Amino acid sequence: MGMHVTTEQVTMQAAANVLLTSVAVYFPLFLVLILLYETLRPRVPHVYAPENHADFPESKQQFSGMVALPVAY
Repeated sequence: MGMHVTTEQVTMQAAANVLLTSVAVYFPLFLVLILLYETLRPRVPHVYAPENHADFPESKQQFSGMVALPVAY
């Protein structure tokens, strides 16, 4: 007798293959883009320099400052 594969098994394997393919393609691409950004950032400062459009004092700027929170000081 041969192997019997159900439709549910095929569906589960297809879902796993999609996930593995996504990880195999997008994770290295994301890693390369991060490395490219970190390489170019010091070489092209006029492009990657932060701009303080709101004249927010530097003493109050934090790492998470790019997240706009509706909090009154």
